[in-house]
Amino acid sequence: MDPLPRLGIDFGTSHTVAVCQWRDSAAQPLLFDASPLLPSAVLADGQRRLLVGRDAQRGARSDPAGFEPYPKRRVDEGTILLGGTEFDVADVIAAVLRRCTGEAARVAGRPAAEVVLTHPAAWGPRRREVLTRAAARAGIDDPVLVAEPVAAAIYFTTVLGVRVPPGAAAVVYDLGAGTFDVAVVRREGGSGWSVLASDGFDDVGGVEFDALIVDGLRDRFRDRDPDVWERLTNPRTAADVRARATLWEEARAAKEQLSRNSTAGVHVPLYEADVHVTREEFEHVAAPLIRRTVTMTASTLARSGVRPGEAAGLFLVGGSTRIPQIATQLHRRLGIAPTVIEQPELVVAQGAVSSAGPAPSTVEIPEPDTEPLAPPPQLAISTPPVPPPAPAPRRRRAWLAAAAAVLVVAAGAVVYLVVNGDSRPPLTALGQQNEKVFESRKLADFARPWLNDVNECKQLPPDTYGGKATEYVACDTPNWQVQFRAHDDQEERDKSRLDRQHTWGGTPQSFTGAHPESGRRIDYLYYTSRVIYWDDDDSTIVGDLTSATLNAEQLAEIWTRYVM
Repeated sequence: MDPLPRLGIDFGTSHTVAVCQWRDSAAQPLLFDASPLLPSAVLADGQRRLLVGRDAQRGARSDPAGFEPYPKRRVDEGTILLGGTEFDVADVIAAVLRRCTGEAARVAGRPAAEVVLTHPAAWGPRRREVLTRAAARAGIDDPVLVAEPVAAAIYFTTVLGVRVPPGAAAVVYDLGAGTFDVAVVRREGGSGWSVLASDGFDDVGGVEFDALIVDGLRDRFRDRDPDVWERLTNPRTAADVRARATLWEEARAAKEQLSRNSTAGVHVPLYEADVHVTREEFEHVAAPLIRRTVTMTASTLARSGVRPGEAAGLFLVGGSTRIPQIATQLHRRLGIAPTVIEQPELVVAQGAVSSAGPAPSTVEIPEPDTEPLAPPPQLAISTPPVPPPAPAPRRRRAWLAAAAAVLVVAAGAVVYLVVNGDSRPPLTALGQQNEKVFESRKLADFARPWLNDVNECKQLPPDTYGGKATEYVACDTPNWQVQFRAHDDQEERDKSRLDRQHTWGGTPQSFTGAHPESGRRIDYLYYTSRVIYWDDDDSTIVGDLTSATLNAEQLAEIWTRYVM
């Protein structure tokens, strides 16, 4: 069989890249709306058709309930609820792959004879089986699967000619738009590769660097007119949604410009103002994120058993590696000069199409049968996240709290008293001020765990966000907002559940916690903001934790801290 056309697909968290070789010449990236970066987003429209890429992003402005921006992160869930309809996750991924194979066939004049799909090094057999199933549903027979760092190493050594002798190892540092991954790979013989060690962060990517610029703009503009900034943070109209999208596009463009220039201009919509951001300002706020990735790279290299001086190369992959401080800090920490190229976001797909034969070997990393609800992010060290302990049964928790109080009193070191099993600390002056905003004692009690750590709690007009509310209070912090609502009865509360689940495409599941002790949690996307809804099985109270800048894991860690 003629091996051409050959297609390599890098199915990424935020973007997918496809590279095709259809003649005896160099492979070329496929273009989607004039860009080699195809957004991995998927939207189910009114006829249950799955739209992909920028078509999905545009459709989400009027139909957010059917939108999934990051289907790769849903690989373990089995099904995805889009617009009130459940789709097999393999079908959602297949829609993205089908867009790539369709464009390749259009450009090459016939379907690809060989397709190579890449995947994270940490994906075990179960996740790879989902990818293979998605490929079959996209019409791809017998795809070759290659680990992403292996594909990157193939590109640097085969296409660019970087010398890595057999038996030598290289470091692949991959910072994309949505995630960070690092791996140490070793060359086995002439063309084979093995993954010696790998690790990564789900909460560090280009989007987080964009958020740093948005945060800086918030600090400059929010006090000028808080209502205007609220519209940019939590858009209520289609015009607000477009303004918010423009703000984030401006932030991303400024970040990219600061990789080339010392200053970048930013237009702030709604305020209709133009400001400048300097590279020095950006590097100052970006330093902690960069430091996390560099620290993880060093620890992964140490776990692989390869000394920094023994590594044959340090390969930078992903568009976010254009930030100059990344190469500088890696060189300073590891003593290895990074290999930097002009288009690092294309490396993995280019390496995939350049690979030949069976998939190179990778380490098998066991996967859990079920994923935790949402593990907290790794904030400063490279140890795996630890899920919160299971809550104690209701009676046992009250007994333990009372016993702890007695022991503390006996020791003469009372920090706070426990009354009727309530182990919560007393309200601070700020907490007491926030508590006074509430009219309903039940709503204030539901919100109490949060009140010491939020600012500017305020009464808002009761809305009909799902069930009809009788009281609505919102409290702010610099990075997130928490909202509390009281309803007439449990029937109205249940309407809130259905609204988040069906109108906004939320993912529901039950929980047991401390405040409240049981209820329903629903994670969903409100336009471009992430939201965690929760309620109380025994009352009519509900809450929404929302953020336009934090990712799902960061938001879940905050929710867990106050509820569990």
